[in-house]
Amino acid sequence: MGLGPIAWIDIETTGLDPKEDIILEVGVIITDATPQFHEISTRSWVIHVDAEVLREANPWAQVQHRASGLFGEATLSHYTIQDVERAALAYLAEHDAFDSPMAGSSPHFDRSFLVEDMPALHKAFHYRNFDVSTLKTMLAIQGYPVPAKRDVHRVLEDLRDSVGLAKYFASILGASIRSLCV
Repeated sequence: MGLGPIAWIDIETTGLDPKEDIILEVGVIITDATPQFHEISTRSWVIHVDAEVLREANPWAQVQHRASGLFGEATLSHYTIQDVERAALAYLAEHDAFDSPMAGSSPHFDRSFLVEDMPALHKAFHYRNFDVSTLKTMLAIQGYPVPAKRDVHRVLEDLRDSVGLAKYFASILGASIRSLCV
């Protein structure tokens, strides 16, 4: 794991169980590895899922993804899960982002689905995670104000929230470290 580009990943699914539920949407944002996390590029893909399969999704996913339009997009998409895995791998290669830590909010969740459904994409990431939800919890315990996350549940919006939190946390941690060095 070097300090090359950071690959932020998010998925939307039909539920919480990687053995039973399926991936609907995959998004990746590539940033630089500076405390400003400058956005270099973004991509997202919606995976085709038949309407009858979506009717079996858990109730929360039914409400959330119908409201966001994701279920409708999934029935119209022409991408298979294999297409998306190949495209995401090509995207990481294009940006020299192989072996990046898996960055995001609770990326262990995304990783659990990738292990099941997109193993080659999972293997393209370093085993380490860069989890902004852990930083959020730590700073909240310390009494810092923590921005609320929007309740969008679409990959690029959620990823931009995660990158924004990382920038915020970097500014707090940077100021704290600088004050110790004075």
